[in-house]
Amino acid sequence: MSEETAEPRAQRKGRTRPAPERRAKGFLRAAELTPSALKSCGARRGFAELRLLTEWRAVVGEALASICRPMKVTYRSRGGLGASLILTTEGARAPEVEMQKTRIIDRVNAFYGYRAVSRIVIDQSRAPMMRAAPAGLAEAPAKWEGAPPAPVKDVADPGLALALARLGANVKAKTARAASDGPATGGNSSGSNE
Repeated sequence: MSEETAEPRAQRKGRTRPAPERRAKGFLRAAELTPSALKSCGARRGFAELRLLTEWRAVVGEALASICRPMKVTYRSRGGLGASLILTTEGARAPEVEMQKTRIIDRVNAFYGYRAVSRIVIDQSRAPMMRAAPAGLAEAPAKWEGAPPAPVKDVADPGLALALARLGANVKAKTARAASDGPATGGNSSGSNE
């Protein structure tokens, strides 16, 4: 192979390519990547301040945050202060949120530091997907009090033994709850009208 063909084509023509600019300095944390994505998503829904979404529980409190969630902010066409905050909630909880409207407005405006929201609109069309954790789950014991339960006494790894014991306790609790609730048929299976 001749020396001329071994040279890069760009150098033969007298041009040189700039070295590619290194963009990444290694791995980035996911938290460093999300602000730009959240900002563009929030801007489409009218949220100038994304902290209202991320700190909703701190703004309105645990009780209200568990039953409603901010979905969108709409501004009046004539400008000025006082946007409408659209909250989504389940249908049965809408009257409860309705009664708390002034409280929510006061808390949101205190959070922003000015009269950002003047009106609350309640939307019941979308379920907010904020289900609480099932009640009655067993907590993982930090360590054994006495001898370990029989099903996990032969497990060598103590962390695995604790996890298996917790799983067993949760299965027993779920079975006991199902037995106490009775059959879920909800009607007379014989078909007679008594």
